[in-house]
Amino acid sequence: MIKFQLLKSFRGPNPYATEAGVLASLLIEDDDLRVARSRTDVILGAFGAWFQHEGRAGGGRPLSLETPVGLADFLAALALAALNELRGFVRTASAFEDGGQVFVYIGCHHERVTATAISAVVTLFNGLDSFSDDRLKHYFGALWQLCRQHHPDYQAKILMQGAHGRGIPYLPLLSLQRFWQYGWGKNGRTFFESMSIRDSLLGGRWAGKKQLAKALFEALGVPVVPHVLVNEEQDLEEAARRISWPCVVKPTDRDRSVGVTLRISDMPGLRKAFHLAREHTAAPVMIERYIPGDVHRLLVVRGKVACVIRRDSPHVIGDGVRTLADLVAERNGSIAAAQRPGGFVGETPLDDDFHAELRRQEVTLADVVPAGHRISLRKVPLLLTGAVYFNVTGQTHPDILRMAESLADAFGFSICGIDYMTDDIGRSYVEQGAVIEINAAPGLRIPVMAGMAPEAVGRLILGDEPGRIPVTLILCDQALHAELHAVAPIQPDTGWVIGGRCGVGDTPLAAPADRPDALPHEQTLQVLRNPHAARIVIVCDPKPIMVHGLPVDRCDTIICCGYKPDAAWRRVFEQHSSRYSEVTGVDELFR
Repeated sequence: MIKFQLLKSFRGPNPYATEAGVLASLLIEDDDLRVARSRTDVILGAFGAWFQHEGRAGGGRPLSLETPVGLADFLAALALAALNELRGFVRTASAFEDGGQVFVYIGCHHERVTATAISAVVTLFNGLDSFSDDRLKHYFGALWQLCRQHHPDYQAKILMQGAHGRGIPYLPLLSLQRFWQYGWGKNGRTFFESMSIRDSLLGGRWAGKKQLAKALFEALGVPVVPHVLVNEEQDLEEAARRISWPCVVKPTDRDRSVGVTLRISDMPGLRKAFHLAREHTAAPVMIERYIPGDVHRLLVVRGKVACVIRRDSPHVIGDGVRTLADLVAERNGSIAAAQRPGGFVGETPLDDDFHAELRRQEVTLADVVPAGHRISLRKVPLLLTGAVYFNVTGQTHPDILRMAESLADAFGFSICGIDYMTDDIGRSYVEQGAVIEINAAPGLRIPVMAGMAPEAVGRLILGDEPGRIPVTLILCDQALHAELHAVAPIQPDTGWVIGGRCGVGDTPLAAPADRPDALPHEQTLQVLRNPHAARIVIVCDPKPIMVHGLPVDRCDTIICCGYKPDAAWRRVFEQHSSRYSEVTGVDELFR
């Protein structure tokens, strides 16, 4: 039975990794190695849709599962995959031997979550023989619940992927919230999901109320779908008379198609749709005329349409041989085979909405679908029910592009998603088509599911503004901190962390508590969040650095003043700075 012990956690670069993480030791016996191959095969069979392992400890050398470090590497890789599957962007998992002992180091957003992942994979391996197939399928559920609470969501993950590719640092603005800062100090930019701090509060209020958004669309001369607002069920007949059949019902203050019903053709259906919308809102319910076509998402970034994505409802194409039931089963089977817990595409459920859509087209599951004939399986194009997305930017009429860009500007959005309904994106909106709504925090998985790389989407949204500020780290005995504070070149826009205190220029910062034993890591984050900081000087005792790692991922300058690091830490300082030096006294620092 494998035994493990959590040893320590690091908040920044250290001798084991460049990323914050958790270090643990594993005691692996010969009995564990004898069953390693069979048990890892079972694990790969259970989680193979989302976890692949090729062995990469020691610089990517092929690893044997019959060795302690090879088995440890497998478990570390499984923990990393589980940490990132539902949400999160943890990058490090390694196994190594030192003095005959095996260790694993796994990166973290949150120490407890990563520690739980290590414990989970060891427990899984030790007790695998007693696990049923169903229990294996849901094994990581408790871990993923922690990830939901403490890891960045999928929007932030995409931005982090873009930031990492460009060397842009990121940090949480608030604990346990979805506000993340990309870049430091005056070069930092805050996002909530995909919504930038540059976006208009007023525009966000308009976009959050569909009736206000439509009123502004009309005021700007943009085509909208005819609609009325209804508060009571008794008003539905008058609404149907004014709008005509078919129609659409939706809440006015919800997004992501919550409470929406499409293509309603009679009063019973309208009443049912009204009550569904009422389950999700106390605000007025909107009744719209249904117009045929596909929903297109126009992603506008800093005044320009970045991409246009057509959202196709789930459907099948006949071959003249197989029945509709066969085609649906094949389609759902291929989705199920590729499905993963953190995935976004789901099978099309054969529920009431599915059968209602078949009745509308006057087909049954037993019918043979003619070759080339398309059968829609659902009204609403949602990924979770099998929708398919296509990038049609190059096919979009210039009038539609210019219209979307003017709308984004009118709402004051640097980033937004505009939903546009048409059956031909190549025709001007003057001829046909209508704007449905505008989204202040557009879903970034839409362009990803249409084929764009997550890193490219993240870079696109972040733009060129987020970046670093110069960082100087001076390590010296605490007795020298007061002397250094007196002679350090602190300018009005210089952030500083010295001797348990921190501030920007002449302005001290109040929290974390102003105390000599406060960790420099916490104070450094506070200064990096300050938009007035153009550079930062950190002066601290070496001890908290040895215990917790560097306070930032990279420094411009690291100076050891009267302190000689060991070889391992000297390598860390040299690798994570542009300039590293050692001096004997304060008088040598600022010559």
